[in-house]
Amino acid sequence: MKRKSAVRFLAGLASLLWLVLAASPLSAQIFKIQGGDSTLFQAEGGSLDVKAPNYEGNLGAGFFDGHFQLGAVMRTKFRDETLIGGDDAIRFNLPTDIFDGGYYFYARGAGIERSEKDQSLYFFGGVTSTWLGTSFFQSARAENPVAILFFDRKLSQRLHFYSRGILAHHKTSLQSLEWRPRVWLKTAVTGGLGSGKGYFATSFDAETRKLALQAAYIAASSDFRRITTPSILNSEADRGNVEVTYRPDSYMSFTGGHRDLLQPLTLLSPLEEATVNNLGANFHLVNTNFGIGLFNSAVAGMKTNGTNFYAGHRIHDRVEITGNYFQSRSGTYKPESMVTGTFREIISPRLSLLQLATHAAGQWNLAYGGQFLTNRFSASVDYQNVYLPFEPQRPFQQALAVNVTARLHGVQWTAASAVAPDGHVRYTFGVTTYLYRYKGLMGSQGPSADSYSFPKYVVQGIVLDETGKPFGGAALRINGTLVYSDDSGRFLYRCRRHAELNFEVEPSEFLVPGVFKALKAPGSVMPQLEDQATDIRVVVEMVRTTPIGLHPSKPGGQGAGVADPLNTPQLPAATPQPLQ
Repeated sequence: MKRKSAVRFLAGLASLLWLVLAASPLSAQIFKIQGGDSTLFQAEGGSLDVKAPNYEGNLGAGFFDGHFQLGAVMRTKFRDETLIGGDDAIRFNLPTDIFDGGYYFYARGAGIERSEKDQSLYFFGGVTSTWLGTSFFQSARAENPVAILFFDRKLSQRLHFYSRGILAHHKTSLQSLEWRPRVWLKTAVTGGLGSGKGYFATSFDAETRKLALQAAYIAASSDFRRITTPSILNSEADRGNVEVTYRPDSYMSFTGGHRDLLQPLTLLSPLEEATVNNLGANFHLVNTNFGIGLFNSAVAGMKTNGTNFYAGHRIHDRVEITGNYFQSRSGTYKPESMVTGTFREIISPRLSLLQLATHAAGQWNLAYGGQFLTNRFSASVDYQNVYLPFEPQRPFQQALAVNVTARLHGVQWTAASAVAPDGHVRYTFGVTTYLYRYKGLMGSQGPSADSYSFPKYVVQGIVLDETGKPFGGAALRINGTLVYSDDSGRFLYRCRRHAELNFEVEPSEFLVPGVFKALKAPGSVMPQLEDQATDIRVVVEMVRTTPIGLHPSKPGGQGAGVADPLNTPQLPAATPQPLQ
């Protein structure tokens, strides 16, 4: 009865919001309605989004762990500021976060945001809130009073200052400097307090044509928090972290890394520590790939060693054959081993078939999968070989990866799977549709006074793979907004101001299966007039030799796909981004 009442309440609230927006003088409106169920977050619900030239908002409601939750946010332009009310998703990144680039928390209240060419300011007051929901609905549970002030300023072409301040029961005050002496080199330092505990971090990030080196050292107490709001979405790097990739030529690459992680396995669980080391070598000769990966991890005092050998060959661009051998040893447990063989047959650009043979625990298993793509329907069934440092008894595991999308009569139906940090496969099912209000877009005698005009500045470019071929489905975050490349590798972002914008490649949000890394991409871009814009060139690479997700909630593997971004624990896609 409670769920039926809640659904009726949501429907009534959505109808009321619809009527209010429909009666408003802002005529050009786009509505997005979506809903679904996720076993990853133990949540089900739906949301209504609205977007117009000068405002946008979201209303979400549903059940999280059996309890009804509600959330809403609205953003509107007022002169040069953006006014915010409701549950805002606040990005709390530091320039020293070179290994973890997606830290978010929620707050409920009101705020103001202002961005200029060389500086930006964000102020928000209200209460902290625990995020509850999924990618298709957002809700929050109010916690404690809070005041937030984020500020950053470009001091020179090479030096940038960041300030992150939170006044709550425990104070947070973190100050950062980022220095870019060369295009290929940047270094940063952060110091201050996080929830009343001391914090210091320094980072070094360099990338040339042959060598990429990322290193960071974080000194923080075990109970350090950026803000005392629990979230399964956020992990923290701890102590020393380093990752090196060396490519002497196009035929080989070598990788090595050390990671110290703090990760919550459930929403309210304490942070668990994990240390992960990896070494890998990858070789490519004509149509043949082969390599080795060595892994070592330690969780709760238990050490685990893992080894992976793989080899793959492509025949006439139609058939791919891949073999993997995995072995692991954890503490006093009996060594585990697994052998997999994959036969992939590419029938056409729209259809491929997959057969997978696995030998583990003394038994052979045969599984089938493949991929089918049309304009209205796409489906893929693949298998991931993942390394889970928080499951030392069986760190190498094989998981089913399913992604299905169907577009019927303006409604999109989706289903996807993902591997949780505890090794269990979780599922998400959802439905999305768009409704448009065209009145005001064009008048009877041409564009009217209240019509919607496209912003005149653009950021455009092309995404290529390491061989120079166009790459579709790449995710790029421009000024906080996700933009995807199309089938020809092209992407386009519009904005109203001629001001420098942040530019990031988001491999965890890619729409195609695989584990990817950016080889070439700018850190910032300058929008141009559409008829004068030049292309930005982005190069990405599939990392075939790393069957380990160094972030425990983002596993990946050689010859295996990563679950659709719909189910990746990141900032919910439906959260409104800053207005332009």
